[in-house]
Amino acid sequence: MTHYRNCACYDCRQSRARRRATVRNIIGALFCAAVIVAWLCFIVGCAGTVTPAVVDSQQASFDQGGQNSGFLGWLPNNAGGIFTPRARDRYNALIAIYGRDFLPPLELDAGVFHRADDNYDLTAAAMYNFDVMSKWHRMGREPKNK
Repeated sequence: MTHYRNCACYDCRQSRARRRATVRNIIGALFCAAVIVAWLCFIVGCAGTVTPAVVDSQQASFDQGGQNSGFLGWLPNNAGGIFTPRARDRYNALIAIYGRDFLPPLELDAGVFHRADDNYDLTAAAMYNFDVMSKWHRMGREPKNK
C-alpha cells in the first residue's frame, strides 16, 4: 500500500488522480444537491402570505394632555368612572357601530351623565360595554346586527 501512495509511475499517478476526481465529484454533487434542496425549501416555505401578529396596545393614548385614554378616575363605591368628552365621543361612535349587538340595543349616551366640570360619568355597566366594544373594534370584528 505504501508503494501505491509514493509510486511515481504513470499508472499509479493516474489511479490516484481518478480517485481524487471521484471524491471531488461526489462532494460537488452533494453540495449542489444541498443547495437545490435549500432553495426549494426557501421557495416553498416563503410562498405563503406572511401574516403579522396582532398588535396589542401596551399603553394608553393621550387625551387632554395626559396619557389616560380619556379615563380620569373612578367614581366612589365602584359606581363607574369619569371620562373626558373625547372618550364619550369614542363611546358613542362604538355604540353607533356595535350598539345593536347588545340586548337590549344600546342607545347613544347609554349610562353617561354630564358633570359640572365638562367631563362625564359612565356607569359600571357602560364602562364594561365600552371595554367590550373597544376590544371588538381592535379585533376588526364586523357588527352582527347592522
